[in-house]
Amino acid sequence: EMEMEMEMSQKIPKLGHNMEKDITTHPHSPPNSSYLSNSFQDNKQLLQQWFQQKTSMVPISNNNDVAPPPPLPRILILDGGVSTHLESMLLKQRRANNEETNESVFTHRKLWSSSLLLTNAGKDAIRTCHEQFYTAGADIASTVTYQCHYLVCHDKEEGKNWKECNVDSMLRDGVSLAREAGRNVLSSSLCGNRRLFVAASIGCYGAALADGSEYCGNYGVTTDQLYNFHFQKTSILLSSSPDILAFETIPCVEECIAILQVLQTLGKKEVLSLTSVWLS
Repeated sequence: EMEMEMEMSQKIPKLGHNMEKDITTHPHSPPNSSYLSNSFQDNKQLLQQWFQQKTSMVPISNNNDVAPPPPLPRILILDGGVSTHLESMLLKQRRANNEETNESVFTHRKLWSSSLLLTNAGKDAIRTCHEQFYTAGADIASTVTYQCHYLVCHDKEEGKNWKECNVDSMLRDGVSLAREAGRNVLSSSLCGNRRLFVAASIGCYGAALADGSEYCGNYGVTTDQLYNFHFQKTSILLSSSPDILAFETIPCVEECIAILQVLQTLGKKEVLSLTSVWLS
């Protein structure tokens, strides 16, 4: 175990020591506004420590009278079935209002649940959904951006109604809504002293095609095309400063290679900073 940790420490860049934050917390009271702003600033550093298996490390304050934030637990809980929960929520609302329930609550099939990002009512539902997962005990909320993509701008049927700036806004809103939900939950007296994180969800190329190829990876495209697909979306999501980039349900090696190339490019530009990444 010691040998493995030494090997990891050689491969992973060391964290700097400039981690001091002046925050005031109490284990049985809601965090104040200073805590709320600083907690999200500290997230990236804390997460990187967690991924390095150094869970006992926490930011240290120069002020001896100020308690440091709590260390992260060894297990962080991710939400799950977000789109399913959203669908259930919205269908329940329709029934309560005696509205038609036969049509999908997600208006654009190729965007699936991310189509809710197109309306204020949809955004409200997403925020509420994130709040419910956080309140139920999730440490990490995954944004409703898994199936939000730029291919819709080139769609033969719908392309004329879309511009890339529309998709940019949807992706940024996806991160902002999860962040707002975290702030709302941390402001409540029920949740005490916690750390909440936002994972920007990035689905595979096949999810954007909505033709079932996300299960097999037989896209019929080049690695360069996969690179461009992921680079554009990842760059915009990063501009909203999520704590984590979550590349999810990637079904083929070629796409994994393209994603790693994207991360390599962004790493050279230093825009990844301390953002954590997972690829599943």
